Amino acid sequence: MMSRKKRPRPSLPWLLLLALVGSIAVSWLAFSRSPRLDHVPRPHRTLTATAAASTLLPPSTEAPEKRNTTTASKPARIAAPYHDWDLFASDFDNMLQNLKIFVYPDALNSSSPFANVFLPHPDPLHPKLGNYFSEHMFKISLLRSRFLTSDPVKTSFFFLPFSINALRNDPRVRSEVSIADFIAQYTTRISREYEFWNASEGSNHFYVCCHSVGRDAALKHAELRNNAIQVACSSSYFQRLYTAHKDVGLPQVWPRPLEEVPNPPNARLH
Repeated sequence: MMSRKKRPRPSLPWLLLLALVGSIAVSWLAFSRSPRLDHVPRPHRTLTATAAASTLLPPSTEAPEKRNTTTASKPARIAAPYHDWDLFASDFDNMLQNLKIFVYPDALNSSSPFANVFLPHPDPLHPKLGNYFSEHMFKISLLRSRFLTSDPVKTSFFFLPFSINALRNDPRVRSEVSIADFIAQYTTRISREYEFWNASEGSNHFYVCCHSVGRDAALKHAELRNNAIQVACSSSYFQRLYTAHKDVGLPQVWPRPLEEVPNPPNARLH
């Protein structure tokens, strides 16, 4: 029997761009005016690749006619976070056009007994979610984005749609040990029902977790722990089970309603 050809592990630039997708999605939706977001995926208005990339360009005080476009004499932009803006903009533009993500169908299966774990959260702005907002908002943003594909052959990544935060609050699971068991059983089922996991041993799969117990979620499945990409809201990249060469960080957002200060400084008596 012929051996199955394995997909190559995604390169580091692709992993960084994946984190960028999450950052943009979270930032955009964190300031959404809608108090509640419908869980049914729908496309939202997106910028063209060139326009989106240009909006990230750091401002320059130089007049356009005086700017030197050569790399060697290009003025240093000290405040900019980019090592090479032109290279970044090119990669970002390429990502917007070519990045495709396949989401396992559990994310849309409302008849599943664990639909609350896999479906998008119906109210990600609920105050009880607190700083776990990013985990839920990432999934909602992804399911509404242009990056989705139903063709696994054309995909760049596969998304495992379970929610660690939802598992933590589910009385059927809840404990850290039970969460690890649940994730291991789910990943094993995915590898049996679909050929995609086995083709790469999970190296082109990713999941999101912003819960502190999420670090232990992959503990009982070796390939998930060692190969899959963990998109984590981690306060430190030196946390155990965080692998720097494959895992990426997701900005953690805690949306709070605007509150009127009851006694602002300018109203206080001196």
